[in-house]
Amino acid sequence: MIHVDLCEMDIRSLRGAKYFLLFKDDLSHYHTVHFLKTKYETAEKLEIFMKIIKNQFDKTLKCLGSDHSTEIKNADTQRLLNELGVFHSRSNIYTAQPNRRIEREIRTIVESTRSAIHANDFNENVWAEAVNYAVFTSNQTGTSSLKD
Repeated sequence: MIHVDLCEMDIRSLRGAKYFLLFKDDLSHYHTVHFLKTKYETAEKLEIFMKIIKNQFDKTLKCLGSDHSTEIKNADTQRLLNELGVFHSRSNIYTAQPNRRIEREIRTIVESTRSAIHANDFNENVWAEAVNYAVFTSNQTGTSSLKD
């Protein structure tokens, strides 16, 4: 199962992104991030993510977990998921608790991003690079919830 959520940032990045889409594997806790200029790119980024999983690991996505946000619940994304036979597990409306895994990860990534920008006295429009740094660091440190 892969959890996914979209986060909107206050300003555009150096390359014009306004959002980042975070994927988290439920088993390994590995994160993947994609940057978007508009919410309408979500289906395209999801398709790219699924192709990477298939090509690199010879695995197919079985279940996608998200909230009831429109970027995942739109016609393009639903068509893609239906074509590939991916079950879409959505949390209840107006409750973030069932999707808390990815919500907490986004909060951690955003806080790490802001800390890195502030500590290094960088301009705020380098947030995408700082998000990449935070995701990379998180993936390298692993998780305490997995044995060995």
